[in-house]
Amino acid sequence: MFGKLFKGKDKPTALDREVAELAAELGVAQKDKGVAPGVARDLLRSLMMRQADLLVRTDEGRGAAVLYEFAARLSGQSVSEALGQGDKHSLLQRGYALMGSGQLDAAKTALEAASSRYPEHHRVHACLAAVLEALGQEDEALSVMQRFYTRKPVKLKAAAHNAETAPTLMCFYGYEGTRYKLASNGDGSFQKFRRGGHFMLRYLLDKTKFNIHHFTVSDGNLDTYTAPTPCNLILNTVADPDVELASLQTIQAFIDRTPDVPVLNRPDRVIETTRDRNYERLNAIDGIRFPMTRRFTRDGRDDHALATYVEHIGYSYPLIIRETGTHTAVSTELVHDRDGLAGYFRDSLGDSFYAIEFVENASQAGHYTKMRFFYVDGVMYPVVHHIDEVWNVHGSNRKTFMAAHPWMLEKEQQFLANPRAVIGDENYERLQSLYELIGLDFFGVDFTLLPDGTILIFELNPAMRHSFVHARTFSYMTIPLQRISNAFETMVRARASGG
Repeated sequence: MFGKLFKGKDKPTALDREVAELAAELGVAQKDKGVAPGVARDLLRSLMMRQADLLVRTDEGRGAAVLYEFAARLSGQSVSEALGQGDKHSLLQRGYALMGSGQLDAAKTALEAASSRYPEHHRVHACLAAVLEALGQEDEALSVMQRFYTRKPVKLKAAAHNAETAPTLMCFYGYEGTRYKLASNGDGSFQKFRRGGHFMLRYLLDKTKFNIHHFTVSDGNLDTYTAPTPCNLILNTVADPDVELASLQTIQAFIDRTPDVPVLNRPDRVIETTRDRNYERLNAIDGIRFPMTRRFTRDGRDDHALATYVEHIGYSYPLIIRETGTHTAVSTELVHDRDGLAGYFRDSLGDSFYAIEFVENASQAGHYTKMRFFYVDGVMYPVVHHIDEVWNVHGSNRKTFMAAHPWMLEKEQQFLANPRAVIGDENYERLQSLYELIGLDFFGVDFTLLPDGTILIFELNPAMRHSFVHARTFSYMTIPLQRISNAFETMVRARASGG
């Protein structure tokens, strides 16, 4: 299309001369200078790069990607060479915007260039790792973050006010099975997120009130580290031993070397909250039932051999099968026969699984219920009371199924206001007693009540998310959720002050 305009490399084209004359007229070039061959091409390339950089700053990544490629071809460069040019800020903006619009190859190029110029910039490396994961380059994604955390395991964020007197926390994370991923926002855009292994502090703690040393454990980087001085509290957010077992063990070893600093959520107690260990511990308690749960690996067996193994260790159909280390129903299926179980193994990319006894718990009306408590410093706080028509109950149904049945929303409000009245004194006290057994400062339990009053526990661990997302639509949830946030921050402040 532009071939005639830019024809010739050794001598100026008519367009080169016209651009040079106009530049001289406008005072941006000297009149007595000769006309350089390709000046028009260079000007158009520069304008395209600038326009593309403007587009990425307004989240127009798709249009920017086209202009970057156009500019690269004009100058005879590869797209990688074009994207890798510019100041640090431009590289960052390009990488973020191209990632956000799903232009993954271009985003990878820009983020790689930015990461080389910002070797200690966490967001750049996390975004690059998320893009590499999305491109199927999982090993390289892991290597990017491991190298980063080896160089810079700690990020210090000082309190926004009175930092010299604010409590100092050492907050631990892990990067063994955790990964940065890309999630679709449903509108053609994408954002990075960290998947698995932790509970989030975002809505539990106002981090601006504390001096926080954020330490991410990876590849032995904690082995010779010592706690900062002062250090008022160690806060362990690693919550899933199926995902971050090595990190938990490493943090526990650090805690053993640092006996004078109080700890919130000791790793050795977190390690005990796997589904199979919960079955062994909780199923023996009078009035509580935890479905039979066994962990196993492929161990070289084919799909049908795995199905036969599950049958031989005591399971009958239907049963629940899921990959270890997954939550929010990811990888979870209810299978009704051997062919269904073998098909699950055939389609799964996992190597480690849980087989879980399915305990029918529908009401006479065919509804399934799931309630949740958070335990904060030994006190139980009601979180949700879901009702659904499917066995695998999750909160996304509140806007649809529950909203269509006002009595279900009223039941949830009753539970949030007075859970003891909903589940009964005996069951309330029975659940309260779990705090001493579990030995964690923060964790959650999902459960329902069987017709005979037995508590059926689905899950118990600290890996449950606390957020206000559903409260934006259902305002009755706001105050109960805020109580949890307030209790958590009060606990942190009390522990950090020696209370």
